[in-house]
Amino acid sequence: MNYEALVGIDITNLEEEFIKHSKAYYLVVTKHAEISRDLDHLAEKIKVLGATLGRDAKNGASSTSKKMTMADIDNLISCNEDIIQMNNDKIDMQYKVNLLQGVLKSLEHKRDMLKLLGWQQNRNDSM
Repeated sequence: MNYEALVGIDITNLEEEFIKHSKAYYLVVTKHAEISRDLDHLAEKIKVLGATLGRDAKNGASSTSKKMTMADIDNLISCNEDIIQMNNDKIDMQYKVNLLQGVLKSLEHKRDMLKLLGWQQNRNDSM
């Protein structure tokens, strides 16, 4: 998505800019909400997997043996690798959330500029 194009203003056609702005704002708000939701789901998955990993590490071994088997160790390593990957995905999603928050602020600024330009145009037309 080209966010730069969403926040630009064509002062020659303010009516069209107001319409495009509403659509762009809706699009970005929707995308922000979706990514925020996905980020929350991922954070919950990380928490659950971390708790499972902690429980398994604390229990240490299969129920039939007091010593950890290679399968137990492989499982712990695999879970830990999954947590690392999920944390990397979480960082990427948080970046997208932050980026979309910046785009939303830019679109709010654009809205204010469009109002000002519309007011100035109406003032000039009435003179």
